[in-house]
Amino acid sequence: MNKECVLIVDDDIINHKLIGKILEKEPYKLLYASSGKEAINICLTKRIDIILMDLKMPGMNGFEASSRIKEFKPYIPIILQTAYAKELKNDTVILSLVDELVEKPIRQKELISKLRWQLKINSKVAC
Repeated sequence: MNKECVLIVDDDIINHKLIGKILEKEPYKLLYASSGKEAINICLTKRIDIILMDLKMPGMNGFEASSRIKEFKPYIPIILQTAYAKELKNDTVILSLVDELVEKPIRQKELISKLRWQLKINSKVAC
């Protein structure tokens, strides 16, 4: 059985390590990207089941990267990770491009719960 692949997109290496630590006991294959552009390139070349996308990144932010990824792989669930989740929870533009919001600092139970839920509801979509 193939492990589900989680792409973690964040320009901060400390966040990569934190999320990796949170998910280390979960049955996922983890891939990392440090920019929106790198995330797009990975999505073009690899099978990705879900994306954890940081909002604020230099160059291409998470909103723009999510928009571009959804153009060619609209079925990949994207969980936007941001310190501004409460402010964005009613933003219809943001919510049209992402499937969930998770607030920074990331809480382990919330992240795992949202990951599992998105993977469950999207499990019947062929990637």
